[in-house]
Amino acid sequence: MPCIAEFPAIEKLYDSMKGDNVAFLAVTRDDEQRVKAFVEKHGLRLPVYLSRGKFPNDLPLHGSPTTYILDRKGAAKFRSVEPANWDDDGVRTFIRGLETN
Repeated sequence: MPCIAEFPAIEKLYDSMKGDNVAFLAVTRDDEQRVKAFVEKHGLRLPVYLSRGKFPNDLPLHGSPTTYILDRKGAAKFRSVEPANWDDDGVRTFIRGLETN
């Protein structure tokens, strides 16, 4: 349920940063049909990846949702294990700041 509550704000953040050099990706281990139904029901545009393997050791999952912000090299620069309001100017500033580092 926390993931569901978080998606509208993530979608707004995603939409607001389309002109930026930023990539968004939701990753899940859930069943493909369940994910497709969820995406259709909520009209999500954010790309979703269905993981069948083990998650990388440097990106551990500590619950649902676990959200990471990575830099250009794939290094985790921020991790959140609690639902958050991602549609926030502070988040946009943080993400844009990663482009210059």
